[in-house]
Amino acid sequence: MSPFIIILSLVCYLLLLFWLARIADRQRFAENSWVKHPAVYILALGVYCTSWTFYGLVGTAASQGWYFFPILLGPILLFVFGAPLLKRTARICRQENIHSIADFLACRFGKRRSVAVVATIIMLVATVPYIALQLKAVTDAIIYSVDTSAFASNHVTVLTAASMILFTLLFGTNRLEVASYHSGIMVAIAFESVIKVIALVAIGIFALTLAQGFDLTHSQNDLNAVFMNSTFTPQFWVLTMVAASSIFCLPRMFQVAFVECLTERHLNLARKGFTAYLVVISKYAVNPLRAKLRIHRIFGGDLHCRVFNCLGRKSSVGWKRSQQ
Repeated sequence: MSPFIIILSLVCYLLLLFWLARIADRQRFAENSWVKHPAVYILALGVYCTSWTFYGLVGTAASQGWYFFPILLGPILLFVFGAPLLKRTARICRQENIHSIADFLACRFGKRRSVAVVATIIMLVATVPYIALQLKAVTDAIIYSVDTSAFASNHVTVLTAASMILFTLLFGTNRLEVASYHSGIMVAIAFESVIKVIALVAIGIFALTLAQGFDLTHSQNDLNAVFMNSTFTPQFWVLTMVAASSIFCLPRMFQVAFVECLTERHLNLARKGFTAYLVVISKYAVNPLRAKLRIHRIFGGDLHCRVFNCLGRKSSVGWKRSQQ
C-alpha cells in the first residue's frame, strides 16, 4: 500500500478520535447525556482487547489449541460470577474518590502514602514493557502495510507514542478533579472497540471466504489435532485466573471498569454486554487459523505470494488446481 494512503488514513482516523473525544468532553456535565450511556461503558471495557490480543489469540491457537481461550475466559467468568466483587470495588472507588490502583491499595491500608508509592513504582516497572509491546504491534502493522521502506520503525513508534501522549494530555489530565468522569476518553475507547470488533469480524469472514473451494478434510483434521492435543491442565486454569485478575491489576482496566463506572446498573449490563463482546472476539479470532490450515495444504511454504496471485488471477491454472 502507498505510504501516502497510510499517512492520510492514520491522520483522518486520529482526527476523528480527537473530534469524538472533544464533543463528548463538552457534554460530560450534562445529567442525561449520551456520553454516560451504559453502552459507552460496555464498549469501553473492550480496551481489554489490545492489538496483542489478536496476535496472541491466533498464534496461541495455532500452536497450543485451547490455550488461546483463558485470556478471554477469565474476564467472562469474572463478570458472570464475580459481579458482587466488581460492584463492591466500584462502590469503594466512588465513595473514597479513588482514581488509580495505588489509591485503592493505599485506601485499604489506612491511606498510607508509602503503600501508594510502592504500588505506583511496581505499576510503572510492569507497565513500561507492556506499553512497548503495544507500540511494537502498531509499528509492525504499519510497516507491514507499506510496500516500500519509506518509514523507519523508530519514527512510526515515536509518532504513535506522541499521539497517545497528546490525547491523554488533552482529555485525561486537563482537569483538577482527576476522579471525575472522563467522557472524552471513554467515548473514544468505545468507538475504537466498535472498530476492533468490526475489523476482526471482517478479517474472519474474509479468511473463510478466501479459503472457499479448497479441500477441507485435511485442514479440519489438522485443526482438530491441534485442539485435541491441548488438554485442560492446571496451567489452563491458572492462566484463566491470571486473565481474570487483570481486570483489577491492569491500570487501564481498573480505570475503565471501576473509576469510570457511574452506577451499578452499568456493571449489571456489562455482565451480558462485555461477555458477548469477548465471545465474538474469541469466535472470529480463530477463523484466520482455519483459513491458514486450509490454504497451506494447497500452497505449502510459499503461502503469501501464491495466495494473493490467485486472488488476482482466479482463472489461472494455479487456481484451477486448487479447486480440484
